[in-house]
Amino acid sequence: MPAAQIRVSMEEKYAWARQANDVVQEQTRLYHSVNAKEDDPNDLSEAKQAFWSFLQAYQQIRFYHGVWMKQINKPGKATAELDKWKALFLTPEQIQAWDLLNQLRNQDTHDSPVLPDIKAIPQVLSVNGSAILINGHLVGMGHSKNLVISIANDDHRLAHLTATNLLLLRQFIDTFDQVP
Repeated sequence: MPAAQIRVSMEEKYAWARQANDVVQEQTRLYHSVNAKEDDPNDLSEAKQAFWSFLQAYQQIRFYHGVWMKQINKPGKATAELDKWKALFLTPEQIQAWDLLNQLRNQDTHDSPVLPDIKAIPQVLSVNGSAILINGHLVGMGHSKNLVISIANDDHRLAHLTATNLLLLRQFIDTFDQVP
């Protein structure tokens, strides 16, 4: 099967990822507000479903890459070729975002459930990037409520994670067969 046919399958999963990202972005807009109260009751089921749909689409695109590797007589080389692709096309920050999705999937599948959550993240109100100080005292402090997912005791903003990886999936689909 040529790369073009694999790309068609990947494009279908990319459409899933794009739709799921749209839901995550909308849910984030619903929950994000300055001075949000930490105890606001919110139903996260739509955001959770969208995130898991996104993650499944990501994994399926990687699966099709593995199928393609078998078809070009490189069975068992998908991970090594993917590592070459990342080194060739991604920045270190992009590699971290890409790998985080795989890490999340592996943790959820093999270790313990990973669930999106809402957290109020302290945010210093600022003017031109500087905190508001009067007589040496910080006078502006607010809270921004965000959808986050925790992995390895580190919180990652869901909207940023899916938006970044949507761009990376696009790049992967367009270039996966260009690794020397």
